[in-house]
Amino acid sequence: MVMTYEADTTFRQICTDRRKHPGNPQPAWLGYSVGKWEGHMEVQATIDDPKVNQRLIPDTDLMETYCSENEEDAAHLAAAK
Repeated sequence: MVMTYEADTTFRQICTDRRKHPGNPQPAWLGYSVGKWEGHMEVQATIDDPKVNQRLIPDTDLMETYCSENEEDAAHLAAAK
């Protein structure tokens, strides 16, 4: 299950395939979630946006991304140390 948020292209992925928590998961703002279904749920969605250059690959983990173009905070963080 994937929950998407309106801000900052943030998402939370909850794996429901009975996997265990990984020993050393990739760092993520929202952590690494596993769950299970009690019952049945089927969802089908089609998203067609020719301007988007990303593709969802089934049965894989989503990775967080960020854009550092025009990033202006790093200089302020280094000065604060």
